[in-house]
Amino acid sequence: MEGLEREEREKEIRGELLSQIKRREEEKRERIMYSEDELLEEIRKRWLEILDEFKREDRIVFAYFRGAEAVRVSYEDSFVKVFFRGLDISFIDYVEDPKVREFIERVFQKVLGVRLSIACVIESRNWEPVREEEI
Repeated sequence: MEGLEREEREKEIRGELLSQIKRREEEKRERIMYSEDELLEEIRKRWLEILDEFKREDRIVFAYFRGAEAVRVSYEDSFVKVFFRGLDISFIDYVEDPKVREFIERVFQKVLGVRLSIACVIESRNWEPVREEEI
């Protein structure tokens, strides 16, 4: 009996891994639509639409992104990484919830037509000093 349950679980895990691999391959094909610079520009142009979608379904995500600005896009490690300035560090903990991450990915796909895999990391704890003009 235990062997049968373990075998079923292994099949389930293999199926999940295969679906993740297929999704990443689809994402790579969709990326051909935009270069990194073009995708960044598209995010900036449609930022208000993205915020509206966040606000409609998850006001916490909206609150975090409201003051953020996309500053760079990078295609790395099967991910489209979008780097933002102005996000609170506590946001990373919130995004670790798979439901929240899926929601954010779904909004970007709906508005931009491109599947993005969200990966939140802190690159540096050394923040750029605020310029006097920004105050």
